[in-house]
Amino acid sequence: MKLISFFLRIKRFILNIDNIVNKKLLILNNNLITKIFSHIGGFIFCLLIIIMLYFSPFFNSKLISVISFLSLTISTFIVFIFKYTVKRRRIEYNDKSKFIKKYDPYSFPSGHISRLSLFIPSASVIPIISIIFLVLIFLVSVSRISRGYHFLSDCVAGFLIGLISGLFAVFLVNTDLLYFILKFIEL
Repeated sequence: MKLISFFLRIKRFILNIDNIVNKKLLILNNNLITKIFSHIGGFIFCLLIIIMLYFSPFFNSKLISVISFLSLTISTFIVFIFKYTVKRRRIEYNDKSKFIKKYDPYSFPSGHISRLSLFIPSASVIPIISIIFLVLIFLVSVSRISRGYHFLSDCVAGFLIGLISGLFAVFLVNTDLLYFILKFIEL
């Protein structure tokens, strides 16, 4: 019984922080920059980055793109499992969020943040790319919260899912499975 009470207090604490952050960021709702940043991290956006990495001449870019694609697949699967088991509704204060609710009614976890954070482990051989993605994650999180698409806890959960998916994909570099994938797609 004490354990249930403990978890209920943690849940209330997280929900209170979510509400405080959302109210503070509401003033940025109609800002043009937040409107632009709220679209960064979509599935197509990340797929285009992976394709550009694959064809770029940078050090290990093909390997980074394959690892990123693998972690994108893992992350997308995990995000959808969480979205349809937790079923946390989106915030009600934005007309645009009504449009999004029609196609993706649940906010937890943030798929945009998950997809952006999966690039951090795979691109760790080029530290500047990881730093750029960390900055993007912060900016996109602020914009997604201020636009009414997510709560802070949605973004934190998305970040952890993407990071763990990326780390798992990097771990697969040392296994025969990734070697098989690389040989399969080799031109």
